[in-house]
Amino acid sequence: MLQLPNGKQVDETMLEAAMEDASLEHKYFLHTQTGEVVLLSDYDDPDESEKLAEEIDGSSQYVPVERIPTHVAYQWMEDFVESIVAPRDEQAAEKLSIALRGKGAFRRFKDVLHLVGNAWVQGNSPGQPRERAIGKGCPRKRATKASSRGRPCLCRVER
Repeated sequence: MLQLPNGKQVDETMLEAAMEDASLEHKYFLHTQTGEVVLLSDYDDPDESEKLAEEIDGSSQYVPVERIPTHVAYQWMEDFVESIVAPRDEQAAEKLSIALRGKGAFRRFKDVLHLVGNAWVQGNSPGQPRERAIGKGCPRKRATKASSRGRPCLCRVER
């Protein structure tokens, strides 16, 4: 559970979605006093978006949430296949490794993972590293995991 210094909880579900969203039309910000993750989208009403953008720009209470870089997410999938799937099911590992080749790897991996079975997703998912990335504290001391002060910023993923 991520908690702000004022005791408010961070919306971890929305934070995770923000870090995974690859759409360049979306920008996310964490409100450091409420824990709310705010979305600015090119698809929203222009007047409302402009008003929200001005509020964000004029306040020090918002920090941008950076996306998980594609190469990091790809490495998580490779690590998942190698360390979790391969020792238990070589055939499933081969299918997932093939899915990771070439353009469209993320979609194919997800599809093959679904076909291989939901058992791999339950508790042994590539999301574990992602959860560690989300669980990092913020050096600005605006948002910290209850037991992890002094770690890299929430809006940064180790590269």
